[in-house]
Amino acid sequence: YLSGYPLNNKTKTPIDEVYAYIKSHFGDDITLDTLSSIAHLNKNYLVRRFKKTFGISPISFLIKVRMDYAKKLLSESNLPIKTVAAMSGYNDPSFFNFCFKKSFDISPAKYRALRQTNNR
Repeated sequence: YLSGYPLNNKTKTPIDEVYAYIKSHFGDDITLDTLSSIAHLNKNYLVRRFKKTFGISPISFLIKVRMDYAKKLLSESNLPIKTVAAMSGYNDPSFFNFCFKKSFDISPAKYRALRQTNNR
């Protein structure tokens, strides 16, 4: 739903810039302050505009992008979960586990085990 959003229009809005920044820097330490400085917009205004444009807050979108990437890594690699966490933008593996479980109702380890079982 968001991945198909076209960013090739002639004039990119500050909201487009934030979207593109999240997609390409999701592994970095990103805060709302970071995003508002990129967009040169007030944090509250940025959240309202982003939500109106994409139907999701910028931080929720960041979490979604990170979790989708983590699922891909868990499915396609045998990297340790703490490495997957770090590559997905989480310095704390325990917090990564918490966020993953909250997003998908399954732990990263169980998700990987199920994916590997289904791919045999």
